[in-house]
Amino acid sequence: MTESTFDPLFEATVAERRRLVGLLSELTEEQWAHHSLCKGWRVREVVAHITAAYRLTPETVMAGVAAAAGDWNAACDVLAKRDTAQYSDAELLASLAENVTHPWQPPGGGQAGALSHDVIQASTSPSRSGCHELRSSGWNSCSPTSTRAASPSSVWTSPADASWRETANGRWATAPTSSKHPWPTSS
Repeated sequence: MTESTFDPLFEATVAERRRLVGLLSELTEEQWAHHSLCKGWRVREVVAHITAAYRLTPETVMAGVAAAAGDWNAACDVLAKRDTAQYSDAELLASLAENVTHPWQPPGGGQAGALSHDVIQASTSPSRSGCHELRSSGWNSCSPTSTRAASPSSVWTSPADASWRETANGRWATAPTSSKHPWPTSS
């Protein structure tokens, strides 16, 4: 008899994916076309990116990176836009729904990386989950290595005006470097 082990990070990843499926299933076509916090990406590109690990082979991804001269962000952008032209919103949602328990982990990131990926990317899309509160407070949750990170112009004007940092709860986020919107302090 094989003894199963409880992995709280895996369970949290599954819960996040299920939460996201629920939110996305309620979106209208117009909401799927809404701009995300990632410059040039709508909700559908974000979902295409999140689900790429379930649909694309490592060889396809690496070919994309090679075609982009090693620029990971450019490759992700091309792949997400290609996939949104190829798949409907319903197909992208089905890809996520069918893979909520998928064991994918980013190279070197482990289960914490998988959970972080899903939470960070999902928080860039407008939904009833509070993304608008993130926007209005001046926070942006695109990938820490992303050159596509876009932030509200009323708070700061470019990614160069922001800095990345790991927050007290272990999450990565951006905030403006100006004193007008300083980093939150740990209590």
